[in-house]
This record gives sequence, C-alpha cells and structure tokens, in this order.
Amino acid sequence: MLTLVAKAISHCRRLGSGTVNERIASATLIIMAGTVLVKVAAAIKDIVIAGHFGLGDDLDALLIALVLPSFVTGVIAYSLNGAFVPAYVRVRERDGLPEANRLFANIMVLSFVLLSVCTLLMAVAAGPLLKLLAWEFSQEKLELVESLYFRLLPTIIVGGQITLWGAVLNADEKFALAALAPILSPLIIMAALFAFVPGLGIGGLAWAIVIGFIAELAVLGVALARRGMLPVPRWWRGATETGAVLQQYVPR
Repeated sequence: MLTLVAKAISHCRRLGSGTVNERIASATLIIMAGTVLVKVAAAIKDIVIAGHFGLGDDLDALLIALVLPSFVTGVIAYSLNGAFVPAYVRVRERDGLPEANRLFANIMVLSFVLLSVCTLLMAVAAGPLLKLLAWEFSQEKLELVESLYFRLLPTIIVGGQITLWGAVLNADEKFALAALAPILSPLIIMAALFAFVPGLGIGGLAWAIVIGFIAELAVLGVALARRGMLPVPRWWRGATETGAVLQQYVPR
C-alpha cells in the first residue's frame, strides 16, 4: 500500500509541472492518495482501539468527550479557512509573500483568540454540557467523561491551527504533505497502545490523541518555516484583506 501511494504521488508530481489541467489533475490525485492512506490508517486505529478496550464504559466516555471539541474545531476553524484562503492567495499573487505573511499572522492571532475563548467557555460550562450529552450515564461514568473531556480540550486550539496551517500549505501547492500529515495521529495512538499494552488506560489514550495533534502541527510548522511561510503571530494594523476575511467569516 505504501509503495503504491508513493508511486502515485511521484507520478502526480510529474504531472504537476505540466499544463493547468494537468496540475489540477495532479493535485486531485495527490490529495486522493493521501486521504486514502490516512483513512486506512484511521480505520486500522479504530480496530486496534476496539480490540484493546472492547465495548464498555471507557470507550463510550472517550467518544462522548470527543464530540464537543471536534464540533467546535470544525465550526470555528474550517469556516475561517474558507474565508481566509482565497484572500491569502490574492494577496500573495498581487503583493508578494511578505504581505501574505502579514495577513497569515493576523489570521493566526484571530484563530487563536477565538479558539481560546471557546475552549475557556467550554471548560466553564463543562458540567451542564456533558450532562446534556450523556444524560443516561451513571454518575461514575459521567465523571470519567468529564476527566477525558478536560484532557481533550487542548485539541480545539491545536486542531484549529492544524487546519489553518494545512490550508496555507495547500495554497502553496504542497498537497502531499498537507494530505499525509493527519496520518501521524493514528500512528501515534497505535504506537502508544502497542507500547503500553496492557497498561495504557483510557486516560492514556486521550493523552495520545493530544500528542498526535501536536505532532501533526509540528510537522506542518516545520514545512511552513522552511518555506519562509510561518510568520510570528502578531496583529498587523492595515494588513491587506484582513477586513475582507472578517466580513466573509461571519456569515460562514
């Protein structure tokens, strides 16, 4: 499987130096190949987790604890990307990379602030939110959900930056890395399960999920930094198209 995917990506890169249509086809095939590999790894990871924990309270609690962080990341981060990427591409083509980096720095600040506020609000409202989601759970099981939930809350901030940094790599036509980076999370989870069997409990699995997110962000960050595309997050007054991104983001 890995050999086939590597050959497919290599062939797609050769296409990527051709006409516009060939470049579009190349990008599509690279993303498809990377996505297939990531989904296969995720499916194997789910099988390994099921085999390790079986059907029971621990896995139920973890899945419920993941629901809200995943939902918030999707709503806040993916909507922001939809408003940001077209503006980023326009600025880079028209004004150059330094100005595009200023816009990127502003959006990183905005994303971090929004996701941090949401994380804080979700932490404060943890009790009512989790009781609403897990109203049939016993008190003991609900306490387990809450414990896992607080461990997983950092994935909101980290996951939001992952989607933003991956979008910038895609805008720079580095599709293979952006498509394959998510494979780190299932690989780290499976490595943790195999390394600590049978000692890794459900709490350890939650930490492995967080570590997987951090590893993915680190890989994307290194790739962006090497290309001079990872500015220090700060707010640049008057950065081109920042206002346009905010106007598009609210309705999205």
